[in-house]
Amino acid sequence: MIINENGVSREMTADEEARMGEIAIIDAPSQLDLIGAQILYTALMTDTLIKADHTFEVVRYFYGMKIYSAVQVYHFVDKSVLTAEQYNAIVGE
Repeated sequence: MIINENGVSREMTADEEARMGEIAIIDAPSQLDLIGAQILYTALMTDTLIKADHTFEVVRYFYGMKIYSAVQVYHFVDKSVLTAEQYNAIVGE
């Protein structure tokens, strides 16, 4: 596997590859995630949202990253952007 270390790409050593299973990867939202979630939610609440084919996946991603709450996801149902079935698939209710 190739890694980037201090701006230089190199192959991982066998020891580094073996330790990859020990490293915990934290899925924290990036600043871009937070901005995207805010833009999407603001558009929804101001009735300016242009529904896209991937809206379900985007809302599910933001919910999974703990950017949206279950109540916020329900607002997408209330505004007829998502179905009740899609809501249940996202929040598990």
